[in-house]
Amino acid sequence: GSATTVKDNFKAKFVNWKGKGSVSQSAEDYLVFHKFGHQLMNENSPDKDKVMSDFLHKLRGTINHTNVRLYVNAFLNRKDLPLKQYKSDILLITGVLSSYANVVEKLFQDLDKNKATLLRIERAGDVLNESPAKVAHSILLFTKGQGLLTSVTLPGVERQRTFSGSSIDMERPRRFSRGLSMEEYDKPNLRRLSITVGEVPIQTSK
Repeated sequence: GSATTVKDNFKAKFVNWKGKGSVSQSAEDYLVFHKFGHQLMNENSPDKDKVMSDFLHKLRGTINHTNVRLYVNAFLNRKDLPLKQYKSDILLITGVLSSYANVVEKLFQDLDKNKATLLRIERAGDVLNESPAKVAHSILLFTKGQGLLTSVTLPGVERQRTFSGSSIDMERPRRFSRGLSMEEYDKPNLRRLSITVGEVPIQTSK
């Protein structure tokens, strides 16, 4: 059918499942919606049928169907996370095109903005599959801000260290315009995160 028919079909199934105690074969359809919802609603994705077909082929061949149904049932009956009074720093990650981006953003609105950080990845729905490098880089920045993994070198930083002593580099603009030493840069500082904090984008100095 058309993109609109497919979208309405999944929407109807989702509403009908919510009141049931278990999910049967429709679990596969739900996982397709959960993973590819943004593509189902995008009429400009000519290869979406092939992508979803490949996903279902892998799903049916590598994952136990009972486990799939239990997973979907657990997700549909999940409880709210008790994070409103949480004292530790929190990193939320979602793709702008994700089927549940609005749920993540609503959760962020309810949290203490001094503790919560929201990463919204542009042009991505399934962030781990479509933008794994951005997710990994942002998590590394976040953990460094917590004082963890300080010995792990950020991508691109080792190259800056190598070039910093060369005469050629002296003629080029510094990559870090704030003039921080590498030791200072490794110190915890959440304000250097290249992600959205309190809905205000903060970029790592380059």
